[in-house]
Amino acid sequence: MGTHWALMSMGPFSSENMPPKSLWKKETELKNEIDRLDSEIVKAQKNLDMAQPGDTRRGLHSVNRIIDNYNIEGVYGPILELIDCEEKFFTAVEVTAGNSLFHVVVESDDISTQIIRHLTSEKGGRVTFIPLNRVKVSDTNYPQSPDVVPLLKKLKYRAEYSHAFKQVFGRTVICRDLDTATRIARSNNLDCITLEGDQVNKKGGMTGGYYDYRKSKLKFVKTIKENKTLIKKKEAELKEIEVMLKDILCLVLI
Repeated sequence: MGTHWALMSMGPFSSENMPPKSLWKKETELKNEIDRLDSEIVKAQKNLDMAQPGDTRRGLHSVNRIIDNYNIEGVYGPILELIDCEEKFFTAVEVTAGNSLFHVVVESDDISTQIIRHLTSEKGGRVTFIPLNRVKVSDTNYPQSPDVVPLLKKLKYRAEYSHAFKQVFGRTVICRDLDTATRIARSNNLDCITLEGDQVNKKGGMTGGYYDYRKSKLKFVKTIKENKTLIKKKEAELKEIEVMLKDILCLVLI
């Protein structure tokens, strides 16, 4: 009797009562799922890169390389990687922040100065940094109205990054509609945004129109983060399956 047929003929194996045939099937399914998730990461990363200005994209890649090559600590990452919120707020966050989404939060201006010197010498693109030791923010008085909510209150981020987030989002409120936004901006000296991304700034300027959610930068980042987490989980499951199959093979060959 051949080894393959012997494996197929064995009874239930493991505490989960999975016969070898089921284990092989599960192994194949996990490998296919990992490949699919990895392909989605590559696609999302490509779309995210395309959504960034060329100099910024090149700069962010250079920053990652520089901090690895020179063992630089205290670099926390760009705003869009440090933020978390419900998807319904993605458009408001992206329109409010604009290119500030790609500003890199660092512990101190000494760190940003060091990295900028390397960027300059290597012609590695351009990056804007937010040194936490230099950021000065003041408290904002928000209007008390059911039609208005501070954008900051809808964002999740680590407490040590609060000054950076207050600098980018602290003067903006989400309004129920454009009429409310116009009124609040005029009366409270605040920048206003609707969930659809229509914007009224405190100086009177208005920006609005169609916003393509399919090109959401935060959506791309969410896909990358979630898929990486799923891949780790499935790789752990795959390792267990491979160990079980190896044990079966050892039993057969004894």
